[in-house]
Amino acid sequence: KLIALLFDYYGDKAAIGASGPVRGHPLVMATMGVLDNFREAYWMAARTVATTLSEEGITEKALVEEIKKHYQAGLLLGEVARQEGSTVVLFRNALNRFTELGFVRSEKRGRSGRERWILQGTAYPNLGDFVERLAAAVRIAHKKD
Repeated sequence: KLIALLFDYYGDKAAIGASGPVRGHPLVMATMGVLDNFREAYWMAARTVATTLSEEGITEKALVEEIKKHYQAGLLLGEVARQEGSTVVLFRNALNRFTELGFVRSEKRGRSGRERWILQGTAYPNLGDFVERLAAAVRIAHKKD
């Protein structure tokens, strides 16, 4: 929803056209980095989910820690470039989006249902294709830098 509002705002300010963002527009230049943070965070989150999530599932807390480790490794390897993308807020936002897309599902377990577990969703078999699309988008963004 927020992205749709952002795109509407870009359109109102003539910062986005039929073929995408207007290169050199001050609004695009000022906000492009924020979108790169999201792109890298979502890619690392998706890749970690694809390689870590078993049929038994994992606690959200443990999964977020794994994503943080993968992101830090990605920074060292030059796969991602934005330290600002490594935030718990972005990783949880990504997991919520993956739930909406059906890649994962969550359930409450443990004492009084306080522990949130992440499990494979019905669309989990398609997660690999999603990871590849995100990886391609990150590579394209890095070439522009």
